[in-house]
Amino acid sequence: MESLVTTVKKQMSISKKRLPSTKSGTSVPDESNEKGKSRRLNARQKGHQFERALRLRLLKFFPKCLTSRLASKLTDDAGIDFVRTRPFAIQAKAVEGTVDYWKLIPAMKINDPDEDVNSFHVVVHKKNNKGTVVVMSLEDFESILELII
Repeated sequence: MESLVTTVKKQMSISKKRLPSTKSGTSVPDESNEKGKSRRLNARQKGHQFERALRLRLLKFFPKCLTSRLASKLTDDAGIDFVRTRPFAIQAKAVEGTVDYWKLIPAMKINDPDEDVNSFHVVVHKKNNKGTVVVMSLEDFESILELII
């Protein structure tokens, strides 16, 4: 299986223009610089980049998957980062600090009750040099197990 970094590099064109460094940023290779120096991403850019890369991986399972920033303001405002991923409501997090999943998962509700029916609320959390984990409630996990076992 292709790594997330490889997928990002294939799908995103890195600008030839160098971005300013930020303290909260993450270093990524700058293809325009032959000496191997890197440019830095701020937290917002890092989150958007992870969201786009995760979408590419989700396309294998949900061929019509789109980011909610592109497709649905209502869904994005509800804390759900992808549309057309039923029965999953998925949020991507690319942060180095801790994430309060106990607040985040219950907040992933769309105002339209018909849209939230039978959704499994999932957070995909990526941390530098630590990997990526998927977090969901125990009830959602048990429901999935009942469906597949």
